[in-house]
Parts: sequence; C-alpha cells; structure tokens
Amino acid sequence: KALQIYGMVLNDTKASQKGVILFQMAHLHEIGGDTAKAMTIYKNILKDKSGIFTTDMITRSRVSLADFYFQNSKYKDAKALYQAALKKAGVVQKGIILYRLAWCDYNLGNFKTAISALENLAAHKELLVTQASDGVVFDPVFQGDVLHDLITFYAQDAVTDARIAKFLSMVPETNKKEMTLTFAQETSRLGQKQAAAKIYRIYLQDKSLSKEENLNASLALVQTNYDEGQSKASVDAFAQTALNYQKNCSDETKCKDLQKQMRHFVTELHKLKMSKLDSDLLRAYDIYSQTFPQDVEMDILGAQVAVDMKQNAKANQFYATAADHAETPKLREMALVGEVEAAEQAANAELKEKAYNHYLSLMPQGPKSYEIRYQLAQLSYEKKQWSKAADQFRTLALEKTSQAELQKKSADLALDCLALEKRDADIESWSLEFAKAFPKNAGEFKGIYRTSINTQVVKVANNDKASVSEIKAAIEKSQSADLRG
Repeated sequence: KALQIYGMVLNDTKASQKGVILFQMAHLHEIGGDTAKAMTIYKNILKDKSGIFTTDMITRSRVSLADFYFQNSKYKDAKALYQAALKKAGVVQKGIILYRLAWCDYNLGNFKTAISALENLAAHKELLVTQASDGVVFDPVFQGDVLHDLITFYAQDAVTDARIAKFLSMVPETNKKEMTLTFAQETSRLGQKQAAAKIYRIYLQDKSLSKEENLNASLALVQTNYDEGQSKASVDAFAQTALNYQKNCSDETKCKDLQKQMRHFVTELHKLKMSKLDSDLLRAYDIYSQTFPQDVEMDILGAQVAVDMKQNAKANQFYATAADHAETPKLREMALVGEVEAAEQAANAELKEKAYNHYLSLMPQGPKSYEIRYQLAQLSYEKKQWSKAADQFRTLALEKTSQAELQKKSADLALDCLALEKRDADIESWSLEFAKAFPKNAGEFKGIYRTSINTQVVKVANNDKASVSEIKAAIEKSQSADLRG
C-alpha cells in the first residue's frame, strides 16, 4: 500500500523530495521481497546525475546493492561497491561493511587480506556495534561471529604461534574458555593438527575447566596428535588423559562414553600399526589396561601385541589381568594358559612361578592343573631345592591321573632328588611305593630299592667307627631285602 501511494505522488513531488521517495521505495521493495525492483532503483540512484539523492542515500544504495551481489556470490562486484562505500565519511555500520568485505576477499581467495581485515575489525571494539532502539550499541554476538570466522580464515592460510597469541589476546575474558576450545576444534577440523594441538594445550591450562571439560579436551588432544601422525605424542597425551580419567571421572554414563572413545583410539592406532607393531602401540594398550583392567578383550589383544613383539614379560602381565577379570571359565582358562606360555617364553623363573601359582589359585582343578604342578616341581628342582622338589614329585607320582608319562617322570625325579641329598633310607621306602604304583616298572624300582639297601650297608661297613648295633642292623637290612625278580 505504501508503494502504491508513493507511485501515485512521485511525479507530482518536488525534485527535492523525489530522491527521498525513490530511496524509500527501493527499501520497501527490498524488505517486501521484490529484490529485482529494489536493485533497479539502487542502480539508478548510483547512475543519477541530477543531485536529488543525498550522499548518505548513495552510500546506502551502494551497500544494499553490494549486499545483493554478496548474497548471490558475485564477490568481485560486491567488493568494489563495499570499498567505494567505505570511502565516504560517516558511513553507517562500518563494521558490518568491513566484515562482508573480508568475506569477499576470502571467497576470492585473498586469504591474507581477508585475515588482516578481520583481525583489524576484531581489534576495534567501536566497530563491533549494531543499531538498537536507543542508538548504536556494542554487539557481543557480532564480535563472536567475527572471532569465529577469523578461525576459519586462519585455517586457510596458516595458524602460526603469532596468530594464536594475537587471536587469544582479542578474545574477551568472559568467553575466552569457550572460544579457545572452538579455536582448537575448528583448527583441527580444517586440517591444521599441529596448531590445534598447541591450542588444546593452552586450553587445558585453564584452571576453571570442569572435570568433564578437562577430560574431553585431553581426549581431543590425543586424537589430534594421532591424526597428525605423531603416535608418540598421541600416546603421551593418552597417558595424561588416563590419569585425568582416574582422578576426575565420576559420572557413570559419561565415563562409559569416554572409555569407548579411549578404546577407539587404541584400536585405531592398532590398525594403523598393524604391519609394523611398535612400542607406542604396546604402551597405549598398557595404559588402557591399567585404566580399564576389566576390559578382558583389550587385555588379550594387548597380550598378543606383546607376544608378537617378543615382549613376553609384558604379555604375561596382560594375560594375568585378563584372567583376573574374565567372566567365563573358558576365557579365564585361555588367559591363564597365555600367561603361563608368555612366562615360559620369557625364561624367567620368578615369572614362571608366579604364573603357575596364579593358574592354580584361579583354577585349582583346571585342565592344565596337573601339568602346572609338575612345572612348579621342576622349578624347585632347577633351584636345587631338592627336599621341596622331592615331596612335590612324590605327590604327583602317586596321584591318580591320566598323565601317565608325567607320573613316571615325577617318580624318577623324586628319587633323583633323594639321591642328591643322599637320603638312602627314603629311597628305599619310596622306591617300593613306586614299584606298587607302577606295576609295569616294578622291576626298575625294585632294583633302585635294592641298590639303596646296598648303599646303606656299604656305608656302615666302610665306617671304622660304626657301633656293633649299627653293624648288626646293616646285616639284618641286607638279609631282609626283597630279592624277587
């Protein structure tokens, strides 16, 4: 209706008022959605030589036409009009024009110019204003937009240490924490991982961070270093994240989510290093296992990595943790056997003894329990603990089991231990026990029995200080010996 009335009176209006009416009509067409008619009037205003338009109208027409070109991606045309408008004194909302001019340069590929323009705008608070009912006022939302877009601009050129410092110096204290995090996230998203890592470290120094913010940023730093290909740095950050998790994570739901992210990091690192396992990967598994020992699957994966790297002592540790937290007998048995095998591969007596005892403590009647007890006896034998080994082997030899071969070996080794300690009287009694326990080998054990008697008699006979009673006893022992067979 307003446009209709203006159209009716335009031709009858004095020349001094025509400019005002035409400019107002252009504005009404624009806000009414008839952009084509509005732009036609703005173009005519810029071409007019009659002098009916004020300098302010001409400048605002330029800006409106530039905005139209900007919105339609005609950045070169928009830039020329914005620059012309800025040359006029008293231009309204200069900050918005400078902001859009910077975006024109950005879209035209003039990144350094665009960055310089936004830095200049962000540094001058008097330009970051908007028109309000009570006049021109500072606009914190506009300031936030400028700073956020500056991050995007930086990423197209280079986020240097100097730019990081300059940017953070322009951010108001009230939202520095939030903007620093955004800076790190956007810089990482746009591919400048090294710079992003530096910004995350700056962010993590903020003492006002909540436990959750600290953990999330720590994990983001891990991922950023990983994406950059810095596996050592990423694992270093992962170690710090694990410490933070143990100290700070209290919300069960969020903790589970963080655990999933940490697990994902380790498995992704494993995929990356599948063809060439290294100490960084093993360390990542170790950190994860110490933080989440109940994740049996990851404990076993870590153990397998350690085995492949011939780090058998570390594999033993992973398997032991898995066995302690396994929920099924089958999984527990697998982990315990892995622990034993890794300890044996490590060729460490202390480690083997610990693994054997661990197996027996968790599965005293397990499928491998007899073999494990035999290995424990072997360890005692290797340590020259003859008496202990003899008792262990004797128990194994006389036990009812399907391990016939190990039973016979146990009997032989039990007698060897006694022989090494010169316990001939025990050899005499034990060999008779074994003769009964092993009918097929009875002749062999009875031979040992008779030899032990002869040995005892010879000792007495060769002893000049033997008493008459000792000699008589020796004669009786010799005469009573079972000579059958």
